[in-house]
Amino acid sequence: MSENKKYNESEWLYATARVRALEKRIPDRSGIERLLDARDVSEMCAACSDVGLALESSDTEKGLRRFLASVYAETCEMAPDPGMLDVMRFPNDAHNIKAALKCSIVSRDPAGLLIENGTVDSRKTAQAVLDRKFDLLPGNMGAAAKEALEAWATTRDPQYIDQLVDAGCALDKKANADEYGDRFTVGLVELESDLTNVLICIRITRMTGEGADTEYLHRMLLPGGSLGADFFVTAYNDGEPALWAKLASTRYSSLAEKLDSAGVYTLSAVERSVDDMRSEYMTSSRFILAGPPALISYIDSAERFVKNVRIIIAGKQAGEANETIRERLRGLNV
Repeated sequence: MSENKKYNESEWLYATARVRALEKRIPDRSGIERLLDARDVSEMCAACSDVGLALESSDTEKGLRRFLASVYAETCEMAPDPGMLDVMRFPNDAHNIKAALKCSIVSRDPAGLLIENGTVDSRKTAQAVLDRKFDLLPGNMGAAAKEALEAWATTRDPQYIDQLVDAGCALDKKANADEYGDRFTVGLVELESDLTNVLICIRITRMTGEGADTEYLHRMLLPGGSLGADFFVTAYNDGEPALWAKLASTRYSSLAEKLDSAGVYTLSAVERSVDDMRSEYMTSSRFILAGPPALISYIDSAERFVKNVRIIIAGKQAGEANETIRERLRGLNV
């Protein structure tokens, strides 16, 4: 650990205190329920104004993006070292790189698909991909983007683009967490890769049957987790029950226990339990006096809130019942 960057906890006291005041504006479960109870999108937008989220029913996405941009901007501004928040910003870079790669293949302008809040400006990301200047992108994702184009040239399979860039993102997150050595962040990166791999293993098992395409599973798994590829390949070869049995002896034992107690192993139930476990980990940042975990958790709360608002809006526009929409909401059981 001596080679890792160190941060002075006292330097983060102000940022942590300020964030813990700001996070109170992010609606909790009861707040989300109030939005869900709105009769239509217009009424929901009016309710959002009560929590400082300005939305216009004619273009809700603009307001949601503006809200997230303000969250990222204020956390990066108050952080003594904004680099310690890059684990939350890298996925936005990955999204932009994937969008830019796919658009460059079909000679389409990616502007409408890009999002902000990455470590690289979205327009610069698109231009770097267009000019094939991958060294201007985050290290592993830049290398992955180059490899993805080479894979596309021989396979014409866009799935390779997603898989390679996502793997590069996972490696960049791990490198960042390891560089700083913050225990919470290192644990978060491992947990995210492991939980994603659990879902990947289950989906492929249910899609192909146990052990049907081990090479495909191995290619799709993300790096950076505490559970190696062999863990999932073995479970895949032995069938889904083997995966739950193996997880019982890991830090993810509660995941299997929760599903077992409910007696429901549908994919949606598994996804909800995975989201809940990640949310529970984020909640543990409250027990840390000061440091980047509080700011990371605040960003995550804002991202989760916006995701749920989008789900509610889509459901309202489709005329779905509240119960149907509620089943798709995430992170409300923590």
